[in-house]
Amino acid sequence: DALKDPKPSQEFSPPGVPSMAPHGSQPPQHREGTQQQPHEQQQSGTELGPGIDEVIILDRRVDLFSVLCSQFTYQALIDAAFGIVHGAVDVSSAAWASERKKEQGHPILRNGQVLLSHDKTYFPDIRDLHIDSLGPLLQGEAETIQKLYAEKDNIKSTGEMADYVARFKKVQAKHPLVEVHINLAQDLRNKIQSEDYRQHLKLEDDITAQSSQSPLESIEDWIDDQKPFHEVMRLLCLYSLVNSGVKAKQYDQIKRSIIQSYGYEHLLTLCNMERVGILRYQQGKTVWSSIKRQFNLFPEDANPARDMSYAYSGYAPLSARLVEMMKKSPTGWRACQDALGLLYGPAQELQQQLDASEATRANAAEQAAAQGRPSVTLVCFVGGLTYGEMAAIRKLSEMEEGRRRFLVLTTEMLSARKLFDSLRSEVVVNQVPLEEPRVRQRPEERRSGWWPGGR
Repeated sequence: DALKDPKPSQEFSPPGVPSMAPHGSQPPQHREGTQQQPHEQQQSGTELGPGIDEVIILDRRVDLFSVLCSQFTYQALIDAAFGIVHGAVDVSSAAWASERKKEQGHPILRNGQVLLSHDKTYFPDIRDLHIDSLGPLLQGEAETIQKLYAEKDNIKSTGEMADYVARFKKVQAKHPLVEVHINLAQDLRNKIQSEDYRQHLKLEDDITAQSSQSPLESIEDWIDDQKPFHEVMRLLCLYSLVNSGVKAKQYDQIKRSIIQSYGYEHLLTLCNMERVGILRYQQGKTVWSSIKRQFNLFPEDANPARDMSYAYSGYAPLSARLVEMMKKSPTGWRACQDALGLLYGPAQELQQQLDASEATRANAAEQAAAQGRPSVTLVCFVGGLTYGEMAAIRKLSEMEEGRRRFLVLTTEMLSARKLFDSLRSEVVVNQVPLEEPRVRQRPEERRSGWWPGGR
């Protein structure tokens, strides 16, 4: 539903925000709800909360590439492999989890589910790590715990015992958390090292690089082999976005193959994909190479540890680049109008007129910023946000040395699997046909005579 075509935005005026930068379309209900805020606040007599210096609103259709490209942060891989629902991950199918189902009192592992939302001490520190960096860190944590357990044999004095007990309690609380994350990370490592995953990743690289070899042949082979539906559709839709659609002859053949391999109910799924624009017949020339160059989506000379592209192993999310460009130039998005013209929807940058109290607070915020206080930027994603993009925005704050603090608002956390699940229409197709109501026949009137209607 988030990708359905909303009406064009008219006026979006959050109170007390001096700078606005919407890109794409924005549903009118957000505008109406926001306009009611000043009146409600005036009636309640409450002051505005902590100042927001800037609001950036991004329609999901501006950047569908980041939903379809592979992500490599720990939290993003967990969501891709298992799915994160309300902060919980169902790992009941994993062997290591089934062995611990009977354990009582585990801090985050209960009934075959890992409650990531309950791990507020350890998981926030590792959720944005690249999977290659996570393994050595967890291994080091495990070795530190084992060394501490072994120190108990060398304690000789009461003072040493008191110090050991204090450290032991901290480590004892962390031990089950580290153990769960080690098992989760191992499962993810096995997944990304599988032959199928490597083939999908190679094909994804060929698509984004616009290789001379047509990836559609491989995609058709995977359709015939009935590979996981969401994974095949991810690559097919990525090809469509990069190449401004699929040639008519090839597209018709692929649609027939999808219906034959996955069932006729996916005819409606394909219609939904065409409706939101992620899969369509080829129209015009592709602008992907220009988008890559203008927004530096695949930086060649960047240090992976210091660039947001680490979250996707080489690809910098377009949405995060747009947030970065707001402050990269003194004129913001006005400095890159030609580049923004390559993307979906209009890009606007608005400066709002503030009333006396809001202007006073804005001036105070400017003075605080001059003294080193970071400015606050609210980034709104209409249509969903991926965990990889979230990690990239956090990395952007580090790259800017904390000059901007980001608050992120989104309609939902999104992944390629969740996107395609929302576009499937089996529920409609599998409904039991309605029986036609039986018409109760009126009893025939008794007539007399030889002719109809005769008496």
